[in-house]
Amino acid sequence: MTWAVFFSFALLLSTVVSGVWLPALIALCAAFVLAAVDQLAGGLSAPYSIFAVMSGETYFRTGALPWAGLLASGVAAAAMLSAGTWNFARQDF
Repeated sequence: MTWAVFFSFALLLSTVVSGVWLPALIALCAAFVLAAVDQLAGGLSAPYSIFAVMSGETYFRTGALPWAGLLASGVAAAAMLSAGTWNFARQDF
């Protein structure tokens, strides 16, 4: 489910930014920036890191699912999908 955050972000950007490749490129750059910040802040061991949730590190180390991270990524993805849908609906064709 956490991959949906990056997809939703790219979809939201596609309704705001013109061009075919620019939204995907911005989303990819945002992922790299998040990875760099994650590494500077303590690596993948941070329990609320989106990359730690994506890799399933908490599950393999403790056997517990990262419910807080999954819930946060689901809410963020739903909010960005909703905003992208709203932007798309109000565009004039």
